Amino acid sequence: MPAPALVSLTTDFGSDDPFVGIMKGVILARDPTVRIVDLCHGVPAGAVGIGGLWLGRSWRWFPAGTVHVAVVDPGVGTDRPLLCLCGADHRFLVPDNGLAAEVCRHLPVEAVYQVDWRERLGEPANHTFHGRDVFAPIAADLARGAVIPDDLGPRIQHCSVDSPLPLPERSARGVVGQILVPDHFGNLLTNIPADAMPAGTAISIRTGDAAFGLARTYAAAPPGQPVGVINSFGLLEIACPNGHAARLLGLSPGAPVRVERD
Repeated sequence: MPAPALVSLTTDFGSDDPFVGIMKGVILARDPTVRIVDLCHGVPAGAVGIGGLWLGRSWRWFPAGTVHVAVVDPGVGTDRPLLCLCGADHRFLVPDNGLAAEVCRHLPVEAVYQVDWRERLGEPANHTFHGRDVFAPIAADLARGAVIPDDLGPRIQHCSVDSPLPLPERSARGVVGQILVPDHFGNLLTNIPADAMPAGTAISIRTGDAAFGLARTYAAAPPGQPVGVINSFGLLEIACPNGHAARLLGLSPGAPVRVERD
């Protein structure tokens, strides 16, 4: 007997309002056996790149066949396209506003479809909540097998809007990147992947007015002092054991981070 269909949800809706719950209600109304997983609803408001990053770095821990829905959609109600990305036996229903392109950086893309949702659903009841009126019903139909990606619209070559997140750049002695976002613990996520770091253990990380080294674990650094670690997503993260790196360093997204051999 096949496992019940699975849908993951990523949004910038937060948890204080009913929007996420309503999306779940729409999905379950179409098929009450669908399982729904909340990947993240704390994406900073309108931060399409971060929404794509979290989804792009997370999908591989879900079972094959999962339908992933990401609604970080400042252009809701406009003519911005809605895409269905397919790869590694996963499907992604995402806006083509930079979020889709960021997901594609982390996915072996096999096909991209531009979703003709008006053909399937007609005009939505409300132009400010496509999560409810467009994304949720199409995701439910994909998950329960009522439609396949070929039914949704024409196949296209690529996303039309690039990811807003910059890639790191090589320097003479290492790599230069930047802070992308703080997490719940105040750790600062950077755009520097582990495979871009200089080889060896004698590494200096510089950002703002601080300079510090790289450690294998959070606990390897003195409490209250900044340290670099490679986090579970394979990215350089700046942490502060028993502290809050974002407050300690006073840094915001976009601040440069330089990693060099000593």
